[in-house]
Amino acid sequence: MKKVQRPSPGFWRAPKAGCAKFNVDAAVKGGVGVAGIGGVLRDHTGNVLSSFSKSIGVSDPTSAELQGILEACRHFASSPWFGVKSLIIESDSELVINWIKNC
Repeated sequence: MKKVQRPSPGFWRAPKAGCAKFNVDAAVKGGVGVAGIGGVLRDHTGNVLSSFSKSIGVSDPTSAELQGILEACRHFASSPWFGVKSLIIESDSELVINWIKNC
């Protein structure tokens, strides 16, 4: 994984050539509730290479966002682009991004 970053509001910024970007997000009903995760993998031209979405049961928003990032990593690792392209993961959770950056 090359880096995890927070998206700029209102638009999608393409990664550099040779990179792919996974935009991930989570949704939780209430503070703790039924949750789902999803992600879209795109190349530097914006072409969608792959995507996922799934229910994860009951979760809080932070745990759900972490599960979304983990699923994106698993999804990418089993894709034909693994080892060919560098990966950028983009999430809207500043807390989770900071956790990962400071590991």
